[in-house]
Amino acid sequence: LTSAAREAGCPLGPVEAHLVDDACIARANQRYMGCTGPTNVLSFPGDESLPGVMLLSLDTLNRECLLYGQDPAEHLLRLLAHSVGHLAGYDHGEEMDALCDWCRSRAEAEVWS
Repeated sequence: LTSAAREAGCPLGPVEAHLVDDACIARANQRYMGCTGPTNVLSFPGDESLPGVMLLSLDTLNRECLLYGQDPAEHLLRLLAHSVGHLAGYDHGEEMDALCDWCRSRAEAEVWS
């Protein structure tokens, strides 16, 4: 963790982000989650000696943008916020949704201001 992140009480350390295709994320989804088929993002928290890992399927991102009618940059921010929530230890639910909304609003303010 950087000193600024430590001072802010951030539970996250370094994170590796990998942009992959549906075939790659489907294999990881089966191997680590026991689920069949591709998903949009998978998160694997790290520890002091190993960075967290985020896998994001560009195929699924593009498909979901068409399905939901979302701008790719907006949906990417949504998926990154969701992944960060998992890396911070949150499971699906109200707290995760609130964290994702907060992360997305902060990122949007930084990116589009």
